[in-house]
This record gives sequence, C-alpha cells and structure tokens, in this order.
Amino acid sequence: MPTIHALLDDTQKQCQTLVEEMKTFKSARIINQRATDGLEATCKALQETTRAIQPFTEARVRRLFILVASAALLNSILFIAMLLVVIFSK
Repeated sequence: MPTIHALLDDTQKQCQTLVEEMKTFKSARIINQRATDGLEATCKALQETTRAIQPFTEARVRRLFILVASAALLNSILFIAMLLVVIFSK
C-alpha cells in the first residue's frame, strides 16, 4: 500500500502533466484562432478587391464595345461611300 507522500507525489506529477497539456491545448487554440482571423481578413480583402476591380472591368468592356462599334460604323460608312464612288464613276 502506497504512503500518502507517494500518492501526493504521483498526484503532483499528474497535475503538472495536465497543466502542460492544457498549456499546449491553449496555445494550439490561440494559433488556430489567429489563423482563422487571418483567413477571414484575407477573405474580406479579396472580396473588397474583387468589388473594386469589377467596375473597372465593366467600364473597360463598355469602352471597348463603344470603340469597336464606332469603328465598325465608320468602316461601313466608308465602304458605302467607296461603293457609291465606284458605281457612279462608271
């Protein structure tokens, strides 16, 4: 039968082991929380960047469409003018 001192020593060792495991768990939880916070911040930043880029992209596409449409219209007008010149010059 173990003495009270042996039981107290064993209990103290188990308590120290438990405290170390709790510290490890706590630090892992803190690291996990920091990683989660970092990922959320990154996600928000990417969403804001996407929102900021989208209007520029839409404006560029609209501007490109206007440019292509006006060039096509100008080419059509010049083609008709050249066609009329060729037809009436004969």
